[in-house]
Amino acid sequence: MLDKNTEFYIQTPDKPGPTLSGYTLYPDAGDIAGLDTPEVLPETPPPLPQPAAASPPTVFLPRSVPKSDIPTPPRTPHNTAKISLPWPRRLFRLLCFFFILSALAVYGNLLLAGGRSLLAKGLDTLALQHIFGSAQEVTVIPQLPQTETQQPANIKIAETIPPAPDIVPPASELPVPAADAAIMNMDLSSDASDGLGLINETPYTPDLAALAVRPSVIDSYDALESIYGKNCPAVLILHTHGTEAFTDHADTGYHTENRSENICAVGKSLADTLRAADIGVIHCTELFDADSFDMAYYNAARYIRQTVEEHPSIRYILDIHRDAITAEDGTGIRPLSLQNDTEYAQLMFVVGTDHGGSGHTDWEINLTLAARLQSALHTENPTLMRDINLRSASFNAQYAPGALLVEAGAAASSLEEAIRSMEVFGKALIKEILGE
Repeated sequence: MLDKNTEFYIQTPDKPGPTLSGYTLYPDAGDIAGLDTPEVLPETPPPLPQPAAASPPTVFLPRSVPKSDIPTPPRTPHNTAKISLPWPRRLFRLLCFFFILSALAVYGNLLLAGGRSLLAKGLDTLALQHIFGSAQEVTVIPQLPQTETQQPANIKIAETIPPAPDIVPPASELPVPAADAAIMNMDLSSDASDGLGLINETPYTPDLAALAVRPSVIDSYDALESIYGKNCPAVLILHTHGTEAFTDHADTGYHTENRSENICAVGKSLADTLRAADIGVIHCTELFDADSFDMAYYNAARYIRQTVEEHPSIRYILDIHRDAITAEDGTGIRPLSLQNDTEYAQLMFVVGTDHGGSGHTDWEINLTLAARLQSALHTENPTLMRDINLRSASFNAQYAPGALLVEAGAAASSLEEAIRSMEVFGKALIKEILGE
């Protein structure tokens, strides 16, 4: 090792370095294995190779050498020749250019179709309006709602379910009576001798009498428990229009967000009835219409899809509503059933189809369930059920074989009589679920 007093010098072609005691600085000579070590090194070392003008070698100097003795390499002019980009870079630039053009085309198309400024509305909002055809403000719930859930055991991995509907059903509500309107009791039960009347708003011609005696194709609850575990949820109850209320909230347009006084209380009555028979139930009390009435079915569909994925044992989806029936003079119609001097709000099943373009081709399975329940309830109380309403829109019925929309009374009904009717309906549904 050299001591700290040893001086080093730069050897250049015009200034050979002095000979040191035994060693002179040379550039790396490569592999010297096997060469004999000379006894005496020559006084003048061979000249160093001339460094390339464009890239002089970097020399590391000891601190004892002054910077003024460091030779400065001659400057060379910059290379002004064109640099050709490799083909991956060219391809990347072409893709970026194509993406920008595509984005501009999409923006322009949506701007022309929506008729509103993208800066004012935003691309996501305008796109949703363009897809769903709503003239109102588009709102989507930011997260899935909390639910009142009876937790099942040993739930298996979700099965594949149908895609979301391409066409969202219209959500417009029929006119409700004025707050000070007169109320008229009316029997709207089916005129059919067997109770199997049909209000048909489609080109289909189903035979309700034949469907009512057709065997159920839905798994019995015992079969579901053998697959998914004890108390697995077979029924999902929700309320697409959860703020719907009755006469005690006439001054607020027959709507309230108080879940103990709106249609959610009717759904709770049904859930309690089913749970008393040890049937697993999920009752969702999210008010899907609170922020946007027009987007209520879309928001409810998002919740239904995730719930069915998480709980593949669900076979029945019941969307509980209250109807709105008003006479031409503004009188509120109260659909009423009297049974043993007890007042019941009349019920109506609404069954969706694929006629509106939703792709719900299995709607006849839903209609079979409605016909079977209608027949059973007619036997229990001949004036409880109104005619089944067959509609063109699917109303999210494509997500389960036992999916029905149930109208419990109307705006002119009372909450108590709607709850009373739902308890009767629940008992008939229990027999259907258990296969009795």
